[in-house]
Amino acid sequence: MTALGALFSLGALSSASAQEESSTSASSPRILPDVQAESVLTEVRNRLDGIPFLSCRLSETVHLSNLRFYARGHYSQANGNRVRLDFEIYPVRHVRKSDQALLALDGPEEDTGRQKPTGSLQQVSNGRTLWTLWQNGDSRRLTRRSIRQILAAADEAESFDVQQMLEDLGVGGLQALLARLQVGMEFGRVREQTVGDTRLLVLTGRWTAESLKDYFRVEKAGTALPGWVPDYVRIYVDADARLPRRIQYLKQHPNPKLSQVRPLVTLDFRSISIRSEADDSVFEFQAPDGLPELDVTEKTIEAIRKAAGATGPGEPTGSGESDSGSEASAD
Repeated sequence: MTALGALFSLGALSSASAQEESSTSASSPRILPDVQAESVLTEVRNRLDGIPFLSCRLSETVHLSNLRFYARGHYSQANGNRVRLDFEIYPVRHVRKSDQALLALDGPEEDTGRQKPTGSLQQVSNGRTLWTLWQNGDSRRLTRRSIRQILAAADEAESFDVQQMLEDLGVGGLQALLARLQVGMEFGRVREQTVGDTRLLVLTGRWTAESLKDYFRVEKAGTALPGWVPDYVRIYVDADARLPRRIQYLKQHPNPKLSQVRPLVTLDFRSISIRSEADDSVFEFQAPDGLPELDVTEKTIEAIRKAAGATGPGEPTGSGESDSGSEASAD
């Protein structure tokens, strides 16, 4: 998904992560030799596909160089490519030593105190149209895309995958994001960890050789990726509910002799609510009075056709205009 899609021969990460170390009620992870990561991901995707309506609190924390970005809000999804994201975006600040504790798996949602959001992001899809409303200070921008027209154009282009396009647009739900990770990464052994009263399955993966070539044009194994590109992903799944609790992208230490990783992007899903029927009103978009709406459907389709003509099947493509310490070792 646009906001969530924060994008991304593995062994699992063997030591406790920075988040696990800082959790006060977390047990040490143990390997589950009879559980396969592929099976867990498929079960979670099938579970999400079968839920008529899901909503949750969502937060995103990004550590890039010495800067920290934080956003939080509410996320909902329903069948028929319907999604809604309401995000408050907080000011960028420098990383602090105390930030590690804020990522504890058993910790509450971050208390921002007197700090006020300086921007917002709202994305609403009713299954036919996707609206994106950005606000940064006094600046606002509203765009719309016709999902059906874009998917039809993607379906005509041999080098485009329709499911991938749904994830790029941000309307495929959490299952589309997990599908991208399942296809694009190799996963190691599954670990189990208990945090409070919740039993979690911990899945750790890294890019396949094909993904490195397709996404980043990396031909040689071992080539260092740019600082903003994650090397690993770690997915925490509620073992009983078979729903994601956290998706975390990790960056390897620049010194290859040090088997350490650090959090790059952390997506936390809290207070998940499931209903047997979707609330259609959630996916209705109300544009602010007087704000012009920019239709970028044709620009997106033009980008698809251009990319389809320039790439072969299986090579990376895009959805057009953008809206703008812990140890590791291989098993």
